[in-house]
Amino acid sequence: MAKKVIDRKVYDTDTAELIHEYWNGYGNQDFKFLSEDLYQTKKGNFFLLGSDGAMTCYAAYRLDNILFKKQVP
Repeated sequence: MAKKVIDRKVYDTDTAELIHEYWNGYGNQDFKFLSEDLYQTKKGNFFLLGSDGAMTCYAAYRLDNILFKKQVP
């Protein structure tokens, strides 16, 4: 489903174990929509795979063509 290399570590949802799923109940077209899946790799590393709307803690915004990401508290 999803595979990404970050800092020379491979995160792959096809080979990792799904530990927990979260969905806040909003539809995926809603600005407040948030869905997160927590995975654990075979080496014991954890990672989140998420989808979100424009009004969540992960939302990005543009200012003068520069992309900013909000920090997760």
